[in-house]
Amino acid sequence: MVLGMKDTTRKELSLEAMTDRWQGLFSSVAEMPSIETKKRLEETRNRIGQVIWIRWLLLIGLLAYGLVALGLYSWLDGFTLEIENRVVPGAVFLFAWACNGWYHITYRHFSKMRLLALVQVGIDLLFVTVMVHFSGGTLSWLWGVYFVLVLEATFLLEKRWAGLAAGMAASLAYGAVLAAETAGWLEPVPVPYNLTAAQTAVSYAAAKWGWVTLLVLSAADFGCAMMSLLRKQRKSLQRLVILDELTGLYNRRYFFQRLHSEMERARRYKRSLGLLVLDIDDFKQINDTYGHQAGDRVLEELGAVIRKHIRGGALAAEYDLDVPCRYGGEEFVVILPEALSSESLELAKEGTMDCVACGAWIVAERLRQQIELAKPGGFPVTASIGVASYPGKAKSVDDLVALADKALYAAKRNGKNQVMAIEDLQPLDPRERAAKSFAV
Repeated sequence: MVLGMKDTTRKELSLEAMTDRWQGLFSSVAEMPSIETKKRLEETRNRIGQVIWIRWLLLIGLLAYGLVALGLYSWLDGFTLEIENRVVPGAVFLFAWACNGWYHITYRHFSKMRLLALVQVGIDLLFVTVMVHFSGGTLSWLWGVYFVLVLEATFLLEKRWAGLAAGMAASLAYGAVLAAETAGWLEPVPVPYNLTAAQTAVSYAAAKWGWVTLLVLSAADFGCAMMSLLRKQRKSLQRLVILDELTGLYNRRYFFQRLHSEMERARRYKRSLGLLVLDIDDFKQINDTYGHQAGDRVLEELGAVIRKHIRGGALAAEYDLDVPCRYGGEEFVVILPEALSSESLELAKEGTMDCVACGAWIVAERLRQQIELAKPGGFPVTASIGVASYPGKAKSVDDLVALADKALYAAKRNGKNQVMAIEDLQPLDPRERAAKSFAV
């Protein structure tokens, strides 16, 4: 019966996954991400929004500059552009204006932000290259806008190579325009006060391309290095905010943020979620007898034990792994996404707990045994652990924490150094627990 329900759930999840994929690029909730993924998504979205506003200023500035320059040339020197040299750049400018307007309206509804950033950079590269050709090609002043393009790419894209690739793409696009003009494939657009012969001179075009390439790639490398340094500093600051300094585990504030995120995920996808609340037995005696430094050593080494014996190790928070946190004092919590396992299914058949609660109980029991064996700080340390799970008796985050606490206090009252689940508050007989415990 359990397997039948499991197959039905898998079909439902498969249908939901297909629907999410169909939503594709335009859905901001294609899947329920972790809290770190949400933060990164929002940061990228904010960067794209800032670039959109900068692009508005650049487009307005280019439009004003072009109109003023052409007006001065026409008024003072009688210079005029041929009709095709007005229509094409005007159409390209309107296209860039329309694209930026569309991005401005829709970018907050996208979930594939990296793809959106790449498309933005590609369109801007095309726009700048076309404007370079129609403002004189080899003699154009607008090649400097490639610097803005490179800085945009390093700002939007997370990888260092992506910024360098944008610089190389700008170099190749500019080189293609110069090669096409010098080879006669494109008719150079005349500009005032410059020798037309320079626009078709291979040596001049090659020297100009080499100079622009050197500057653009240097700017790309410098921009990438700066953004990489800023991202590392930001990541370091973020870790300081969410980590407990003594144990290296996540802190209480992060625990509640992540627990809410995992609860949302479990509700949406009908998945399991377990919670362990762990308290060191008689920790006050260690502090009173050996001093607080000894107590701190116990906490620090206990944090290492917890990190070592949960799924995936510590701090890989963007993935669906166990999340260890220091709740306060000598109390720790571990969030267990997807606590269901084949072992828990087998154990559920033998007792009163369901398979989700059994899955969390198995992890907790193994952790209890490892703490007892490790002797953190050199002391014979034991721990009591309370277990609660969703779905089960808990209907919310507050319920889950309260029920795990209740199970912990029950374990303390019934002799300590044991694991108790809220689904079964009767302590297991030591022999029964030994029989059900799996080899460590």
